Amino acid sequence: LHDCVQHIQDPKLLKESIKRMYQKHVTETVSTHAMENDIAAEYTRQREYLEKSVESLKRKLNKNMELHRSDNMRMMQENVSLIKEINELRREIKGMKMAQRAKDMAGGSVRMLKSTSNLGSDGDISMQTSEVQRLRQRIEQLESGSTMMGKSASREVLPHMEGMLNSIDPKK
Repeated sequence: LHDCVQHIQDPKLLKESIKRMYQKHVTETVSTHAMENDIAAEYTRQREYLEKSVESLKRKLNKNMELHRSDNMRMMQENVSLIKEINELRREIKGMKMAQRAKDMAGGSVRMLKSTSNLGSDGDISMQTSEVQRLRQRIEQLESGSTMMGKSASREVLPHMEGMLNSIDPKK
């Protein structure tokens, strides 16, 4: 090999050097027919092994796909049922809030009725009538004043009713 490398720059001498080295070291002839049979046998063995591996991987893939498909379907069904339950709970909450508002509104009007039934005299009725008229005038003033300023009347806070606080809550 060292002798061959000495002639690396000259292709003709390199070729002759390699031929000499080949003749010197290669003494036996290789049987190509026996070697071809071994190669063919190895090729078929590897091919069979790879085909079995491919089939095994295909079976595993199909099994995993079916498993994941069933898991996904189960999760989707659970999600649908949970969404339905959430919507039902939202409807219940909305109904409860509306019932509570109605109860509060009815409770407020019951208190008003109780307070007016306790008064009972003609003087009290005339006082309440004048209070109602005064409050209506005040509402008209506020509505007309708020539209001039460019604000809506719904955002403005009305003052407490002076005469009604004492009649609603006897503690004050």
